Amino acid sequence: NEERSIFVHNVPADSSAFGTFRILLNTAIGSGTLMVPYCFTCGLGTALIISFFFAVLSYTSLLLLIDSSQNCHKYDYQGLFEYCFGQKRLWIVNTIIFLVQYGTVMIYCHWLGRLMNHIIKSSNFIIGSNAFWICSITAVFVFPLTIFREISALQNFTFLTIIFMFILIIHALYWFISDCKRDGFDPNHEFAVFNFKKYDVIISALSVNALAYHCHLNLFSSLAHLQNCTVKRAHRLCGAVELCCFCLYNLFGLFSYLNLFNGIGPGSSLEFYPNANWFTTVATAGILVVLIISSPLMNWSCRISINGLIWKDKPWTNVRWVTIGGVICFSAAFLASTSEKIRLFFNIFGGLLMPVIEFLLPSIYYLKTRKENGSLLRKIYCIFLACFAVVAMVLCTYQAILDIIND
Repeated sequence: NEERSIFVHNVPADSSAFGTFRILLNTAIGSGTLMVPYCFTCGLGTALIISFFFAVLSYTSLLLLIDSSQNCHKYDYQGLFEYCFGQKRLWIVNTIIFLVQYGTVMIYCHWLGRLMNHIIKSSNFIIGSNAFWICSITAVFVFPLTIFREISALQNFTFLTIIFMFILIIHALYWFISDCKRDGFDPNHEFAVFNFKKYDVIISALSVNALAYHCHLNLFSSLAHLQNCTVKRAHRLCGAVELCCFCLYNLFGLFSYLNLFNGIGPGSSLEFYPNANWFTTVATAGILVVLIISSPLMNWSCRISINGLIWKDKPWTNVRWVTIGGVICFSAAFLASTSEKIRLFFNIFGGLLMPVIEFLLPSIYYLKTRKENGSLLRKIYCIFLACFAVVAMVLCTYQAILDIIND
């Protein structure tokens, strides 16, 4: 019954549909966004098809999570895993979640140093390296923000992620119009609808889109605050979030690609504009601010995972809180400094680990919880989704190994 409430227990329903939509959208928009234009270099049609495919798969996997929860009355990701595999194996999903969150912290650290170095553009051996800025910004800005035990103040700034998306789109549109007026459209004849020769970009597009559409771990915590949270309303909300992500990502990627074409390398499109401009500098600086504010949120969830794995239910001490936060920050910054290739980090964490969270486990949850009363068509689809997740993991791992060897 789509009109029944998802939550059978009492929850604080204190948010409108739009408020819940904004929360869930903010959890999806993140580190994968900046790499979307790079995916378009394998062809405009190729990138749009991959993006649409992932939006649909991500949406359906969210529905699988909702439907699975109805049968076993478990309303969080770990709870579904515990129901399917038992409490003794709960450490498996906690480890996977920790690795995903830790990888996200690494990607954030890499973006911070990379974009700051792009703004400074120093020829000095030390100051002109990404590693220097990764470690410096992490030590001066990111780590101090992780010391606070309450993250409510930082959560109030999550609306900046949506503003950051619009800044990227406006910046790409501005330069697209400006350069078309000056040089015409595609003066070097680089436009391509499909370019299957760039198989490495196509593989990387899998990991980028997996990260770009991911909001599964925060699904139930977001829905818990939705007034009258029926199955139908939850389905519509998830659909609206994925549709909005699809539109925002591809507007940004489309305008960037139609301006820079093959000039976009494996990184943020902001790095590949040929002429220094105040608008590009301001947009890049704004993104840095958003990343700095968002990084402690990633650290916070990663730290909770570590504590659950090692110390279980023991109460936090201040020393443990600061120590774990510091270890996460500085070890992630160090590892992020070991390679200039941001694509490598996406292929490892977005391609190897994210399909497990986003596609594989939701499929297994449905097959386990709906063993007797589940739809045959959905069960077949779950098998397909699980197989796709495995294929994506293998391809992205293969590309990551090649990148490591080349590095």
